[in-house]
Amino acid sequence: MDRESIAEMFSAFGPVNVKRVFSGFGVYADDVCFGLFLRGEFYFKTDETTIPRFEAEDCRPFSYVQPTSGKVVTVNSFWLLPERLYDDQDELADW
Repeated sequence: MDRESIAEMFSAFGPVNVKRVFSGFGVYADDVCFGLFLRGEFYFKTDETTIPRFEAEDCRPFSYVQPTSGKVVTVNSFWLLPERLYDDQDELADW
């Protein structure tokens, strides 16, 4: 997915900026990063009030393997976006 496709996906939400981060893209509104597109998947910024919504959808937090130690690191502040939202711009804007 490229920058234009990502921006179009969020058109019901409003204008977003899509910037290169790590090996993917960050999605920003008013200079605040609320989403990441990494390894072909979207992750949304979460907190203690929004995590239950992601858990109810059987989503998971972002994780990666440290190359030197092989340890799996879980980043609880970004959770996988439910796949059904990729095709529903209005509900995606609500999330």
